[in-house]
Amino acid sequence: MTPERFSFSTRDESIRERVVDRPDRWNVLIAHVVLPSGEAVLAHPTDSEAFVTVVRGTLSMALDGVAESQHPRGSVLYLPKGTSMAPRNEGSEVLEFFVVKTPHPQAASKP
Repeated sequence: MTPERFSFSTRDESIRERVVDRPDRWNVLIAHVVLPSGEAVLAHPTDSEAFVTVVRGTLSMALDGVAESQHPRGSVLYLPKGTSMAPRNEGSEVLEFFVVKTPHPQAASKP
């Protein structure tokens, strides 16, 4: 068997990309985000359950309007569907993280 392989960008500039986007096959979405120092993602609610894995830097994130907390490289966060999140890079090094959403948001929105 040959495994199905997916690629993600490996640069330090700002990145927001979908690496695995398969509601039809695995019912999962895997996103990759890179935020240089001082950058942020607009606050938004999660549209399915989400697992955030920090692979580089420190993630600063306010959840449901509560004060921002710090999550260093090696952290994995679980966020229930509907959690308001506002990821930021307040550190001096590049922040890189992956978000695994399950079920895929398209499937999660179906009745």
